[in-house]
Amino acid sequence: MQKEFQPRHMANLLWAWARVQLASDETAERLVLARAAELKAAELANLSWSLATRSQQKHLLRAAEAFQRCMEEADSQSLLAVAWALHHAGLHLRLDQLRHQLLQRGRAMDEQGMATAALPLPKSPRIPLDLSDRLVLSKPPGWEVEPNDSNSSLSEFLGGHPIFQDKAYGYGFLHRLDVPGSGLVIAAKSYQAYLDLQLQLSRGQILREYLVLCHGWMARGGWIGHPLLPAPHGSPGPSRVTARGRRALSGVKPVARGVKETARPSPWLPCESSRVGRIRFEPTQR
Repeated sequence: MQKEFQPRHMANLLWAWARVQLASDETAERLVLARAAELKAAELANLSWSLATRSQQKHLLRAAEAFQRCMEEADSQSLLAVAWALHHAGLHLRLDQLRHQLLQRGRAMDEQGMATAALPLPKSPRIPLDLSDRLVLSKPPGWEVEPNDSNSSLSEFLGGHPIFQDKAYGYGFLHRLDVPGSGLVIAAKSYQAYLDLQLQLSRGQILREYLVLCHGWMARGGWIGHPLLPAPHGSPGPSRVTARGRRALSGVKPVARGVKETARPSPWLPCESSRVGRIRFEPTQR
């Protein structure tokens, strides 16, 4: 049975352990690194990600060196995963070559695509900032990113660029807002710009801020860093705090209060990391 267990199995297992915050065996990490030359790019990306969550800089450097040999055949998600791992471990000097590869990949994808016309839709969002390869969209309530039958779609509103029809690349959008909510959303017009923005997000260079209306008194502000585990895919309910979750860091600051029959403070949340369901969850923790 031991002979059948390949390094790729161990790399994926280490990644799975890291996802649910289970401690992994350093001996297993050394064993899989000793045969890193047998791993494909996606498996090395999983290994790098898991090593970064355990702050294993020495092992991560070895995994990154192995990843470098197959970087040209790696898909964009693997490149972004390794970029996040290097940033998380503080290995910033290693990111320059990876950034060059990401932008080159995006440029090649843009050259292959063809633009399509935008669909005319009522009550259109506004575009307060429109650059050559990226834009900022002001999303009204009732709109969502993906094409659907029930709500207006931001990707259909933009049209005009191939990435806005590409689900694998998030329809060009860097992040999401809930359908009832409104606010600014960043979108890339090209694959090169999308990968560049994702790299900036992985390096902590993009800060997101939210204004949230909630019930109850919020006595003070501060930082919240609970490990959150989202509800299973397709299941209703908020995220929950558990040791198996991933740490999400948000700042909370009460900026206004209104009193009628119940207290309704409005907290302001700058977020340094992204976790599903956190905006609905974190005001309840103050």
